[in-house]
Parts: sequence; C-alpha cells; structure tokens
Amino acid sequence: MSRSKKIFIFLFFVTVAMPVSCEKYFAVGRGQGKVMLYTVGNWKQKQVIDLPKGASSRILFSPDGKYLALGLTCYRDLKVCNKIKIYHQTVGKEKKWEEVSSFGGETAFSAMAFSLDGKFFAHSWKDRKIIVRRTKDWKEITTLEVGGKKAEFYRIVFSDDGYLAGVLTWKKERFKGKSISNHIVKFWNTKNWKNFKDLDFKSDEISQISFIPNKKEIAVLQKISGATSEKIKFFNTKDWSEVEHLEKEEELKGKYQINNLLFVPIEFSPSGKYIALGFCGGKTHEGGLRHIIEIRDTNWKRISNFEVSHLTELKFSFDDKYFAAMGNDSVRIFGKGIFGNWSLIKSWRYMKKNISPYAIAFSPEIKPVKIKKKSAKKKKKKKKKKRKGDIEEIIEI
Repeated sequence: MSRSKKIFIFLFFVTVAMPVSCEKYFAVGRGQGKVMLYTVGNWKQKQVIDLPKGASSRILFSPDGKYLALGLTCYRDLKVCNKIKIYHQTVGKEKKWEEVSSFGGETAFSAMAFSLDGKFFAHSWKDRKIIVRRTKDWKEITTLEVGGKKAEFYRIVFSDDGYLAGVLTWKKERFKGKSISNHIVKFWNTKNWKNFKDLDFKSDEISQISFIPNKKEIAVLQKISGATSEKIKFFNTKDWSEVEHLEKEEELKGKYQINNLLFVPIEFSPSGKYIALGFCGGKTHEGGLRHIIEIRDTNWKRISNFEVSHLTELKFSFDDKYFAAMGNDSVRIFGKGIFGNWSLIKSWRYMKKNISPYAIAFSPEIKPVKIKKKSAKKKKKKKKKKRKGDIEEIIEI
C-alpha cells in the first residue's frame, strides 16, 4: 500500500472517531420567570426558558451533563408554580433544552440535589421527607422520612463517597405557646439508604452545607442564634471531629480593616483545587456593606481577592476555569489566568428590581446523542407495545 493511501485511511479513521462537539452553559435565573442560558466562553445568549410569571427557581445541572433541573417556587398559585421541572437537550441544528419530566408536591418546593454519578436525584418539599428518584426513568425508589409534624428539610447534598446529607429544622413547643427551632444535619448511606449519623446544631440555623471534594470533610455555614454573625465549621467524616482551616476571626478583621465579620457563601471547585469564600463587613463610601471574595487553594492559602457591591452566591465551573459571583443587582464571571491568578472577564447588571437574579449554575460538557429516525412500520410496532404496557424509552442521552 502506498504512503499516500495509508495517510488517507489514517485521517479518515481519526475524523470518524472525533467526538460530537460539546457545549457548556451558564444559567441565570432572574425575575419575571426567566432562566437565561449562555454559552460558556463567548457568553452569548443561547436560550431563554420561560416559567410562570412570579416564579423563582433553583437551578441544577446533573454532573454527567444529561439533565437540567429547575425547582420552582411561587406563592400565588401552588398548583402552577411549586414544581420541579426536568429538561434535557435535543439534537439538531438548534440545540434546545426541552422538558422531559415534572413532579409536584402538596407543599412548596424546598431543596434538590443530583448524585455525583448522575444516577440519583433527591428532592424535598417543605415537609419531613426526602424523595429519591432514579434519573433513568425518574421513578421514586425510596423516601427518607423523619418523625414530627413540624419538621421540614431545607438543604440536601450528595458526597463523592456515597453519603447523602439533609438539613432539617425541627420546631419544638415551649411554654406559653412559643416554639423554638432545632437544626439537625442527618446523614444516609446511599448503598442501603440507612441513617447512620446526626449532627445537632441546636437553635443555630444552617445556611449552607458542602462536602469538600476528594476529602473526608464537610463544611457547615452556621448562623449563630441571637447574633448577626456566622461561622464556618469543618468536620472530618471519619470520626466527626471538628477541623480548623481558616485563620481566626480577628486576623481576617485586621486584614480587611472591618469590625463586624459576616460570612456569606462558601464554594468548593469540583476538583477540590480551589475554594471561594465570601464575607462582608465594614461600610463602603456609599454607606452599604463591603462584600469581599477570596480565592484560596487546597492548603487554604489566599490566591486572589475581590471587592464587589453585593454577594449572595458563588459557583465554580466544572472544569475549574471560571467562577461566578451573584449579587442582588449583578452577575460577574471571573476567569483563571495563565499564572493562576483570577480576574473579571464578564458581567451583567440588572438595574430593575423585578428582574434581579436569584440563582446561577454552570453545566458540565453537554453531549447530546443523535437518534436515528425509525421507519413508519417500526413506529406502528412501538405503538402496539405501548398498548400492552411495555413502554420503551426511545430517547437516551
């Protein structure tokens, strides 16, 4: 065989083996029932998902890139708004996210989470149950329930080593008709769904809980009862002992010359290489609170820090290249430079209150699968199968 033919055959096989082009998205939920989807990199608007007016939503992409989940909350019409909608991306010239499943509850939406392998989806309404579903067919496989009529879950998170954590508030009656809330973190093993550990934080509310990637540790953002301050506590999941990572509060106050320190969000990158820490304290020239973002490495050494007008949420992209910061009036994207430093690369401002952002999320690589068109005869056969009750899932992402 001649050399030119060998080169041609090699190039042919390389071209055939090339993967389908992948896209990554950045989603922003904002007022007036809009979820804006932007393409990561050029930050151009790709699609707008319209929700009922007055609805707000939690946004969550599955780690395997197959699904987008929107947890809707609306206080006007519970039947219309308090639902969870599941979307997947279609294949074609215009790739769009289309709804494939939805489910509602008797009470308002509270929390949701995907397992890191994308096989499970857990969610809760404002009640004492966590419902776990298979993402293969969205069927319920188990319900994790606690006793007590006045208990409800408000945080859910999966770990990378087979744990599911749910944060529970439990209202207990006190004298003269007054009640006090206890806040408990419950842990289940995802192999048998058995509860094996509880952490009781008494009356201190849990603002956030995160499993630290690739480490046997959790971070808990705890609001101190009866005070305006918050603390971040770290626990080793081997023996549940407390671990120290951050400097003392006085050291942070001294560095930024602030009197009152209040932690806002904390976010770990999916690889565990970076930590984004948000806190506020002190006054700006305009009279508002100063909001500060710190980026640290796995040894908790400070890499970069920024001051922003307002801060409510932080999110890293799945590849650690970007992180987003959301405030009441803006969304900012920061990118990682060649030498490891971070800088602002994109921002959106929302001047009107009715379109303020309320949720942000990055997607992993989305890889839609092309589906071969079936002939008319085969379609008729499938209809017969459906009548017999043997429903086959045609689309597989």
